[in-house]
Amino acid sequence: MTPFSVPNVVILRTNNSDITPPLSSVYENHNADSPTSIESRGREIVYFEDVQDVPNQAILNDLARKEVIRKDRCIFAYRTNNSNTA
Repeated sequence: MTPFSVPNVVILRTNNSDITPPLSSVYENHNADSPTSIESRGREIVYFEDVQDVPNQAILNDLARKEVIRKDRCIFAYRTNNSNTA
């Protein structure tokens, strides 16, 4: 994942057949200290995923938040790994 592809919006939706209607959650990165935030970039880069085995809205919301944070941290790993290249 390159810094340009790191999403700042994550949308998760359940695809459990026993949950009707499906649950969905949207989490947006508005962290002013993040170089990948919506404000820092001036645009949204969206990641969408269908997820399974999520029993309720609170857990889905937490998963979406954690996914934004996890993907945001990828940029720091990328910068660290590429900082010695010209």
